[in-house]
Amino acid sequence: MALVILKNEQVASLCNDSLKNTLGDNATILQEDLENVVDVGVAIANANAYGNFLENLMVATAKYIFRFRAYESKAPNVLRDNNEYGQLIQKIRSKLPSLSKNESWDLQDNTSYDDNVYVANDAEVTIFKERVTFEVRKSITNDQIKNAFTNARELGSFVSMQFGLVQNRLTLALDDLIYMTINNYMGELLHANKCVVHLLTDYLADVPGADSTLTSDTCWYDESFLIYAGSRIMDYVKLMGRYSTQFNAEGFETFTPESLLHCYLSSKFVANMDTYAKADTFNDEFLKLPKHEEFVFLQGLGDGSIKDRTSIDIKVASDGTVVQQSYILGFLFDHDALGVNHNNPSVETKYVRSGQFWNYWYKEVLGQFNDMSENAILFVAD
Repeated sequence: MALVILKNEQVASLCNDSLKNTLGDNATILQEDLENVVDVGVAIANANAYGNFLENLMVATAKYIFRFRAYESKAPNVLRDNNEYGQLIQKIRSKLPSLSKNESWDLQDNTSYDDNVYVANDAEVTIFKERVTFEVRKSITNDQIKNAFTNARELGSFVSMQFGLVQNRLTLALDDLIYMTINNYMGELLHANKCVVHLLTDYLADVPGADSTLTSDTCWYDESFLIYAGSRIMDYVKLMGRYSTQFNAEGFETFTPESLLHCYLSSKFVANMDTYAKADTFNDEFLKLPKHEEFVFLQGLGDGSIKDRTSIDIKVASDGTVVQQSYILGFLFDHDALGVNHNNPSVETKYVRSGQFWNYWYKEVLGQFNDMSENAILFVAD
């Protein structure tokens, strides 16, 4: 796995933040060339501030190196900040009010009209309170840190080596949580047998002259099927933008504008659309898919086949039922249908005197939710 190599100005920012926290806001600012980095190491050691400086350095590293991590998230962008996630923790919603006759246009002589009729607000409240936690531990010895103060390059390489992989591991764990949140939602739809579109079955029934020999494995390479599948997905994008109860598992009255719609497609489907469908189409702009994110595989690569790459095998969160499904082609879902909160990372430190080393605990507390009353459609090539 690639490591992050910090530039001089990045090392300077880390050291400056640490100096300010250790020696005060008026601490000497390092020059970007970091010629005095060794002097700083000697000075803080002589001033008995060595431990505080190192603790603050590693805390600053936890916050700073995250923006220069070697591994970038491959998961769909469903992260929510604390403010947005806090609004979703307790979701309050009401159904559309009913219409009534405007009596002012049909007044009757000597007739009484009652102004005191109460019309209740049909409100629902949903609470999302689940949290998951995990941590990554790291130990660094005194000698390792002291040797890193030889020059700026060695300090940057040391910080990168020790904490680049920590951040990569945290990123992978966060990606896994996002994938699990999405996979569970798809599993819940399959379990409820609602809002699932069986594209191959529909294609064979809807398209005159369709190749009846197509299977869930071979249809991915059939130009006619690919065009049909893309058309159905675009159709649902438009349909979900209108008020309806048809596109969510709980039959709730809602709609999803395109600006708040996530489209999550198999990378194999997207690639084959470009290769097979658009190659023979003069005006390929008519075959454009909605703005989307892609998945290379859902749970594992398996043997690399389309079946393995598009399969889920999970126990759904609602009741623990095992759900298995292959040939998942795509997933449309409302912005408020699911999400993961990741806004409270922390780092704890402790110096172990007997072994002369530092322990660091990178801790994460995350929230996740599935709301089955929001619009979501699952597309399966079966």
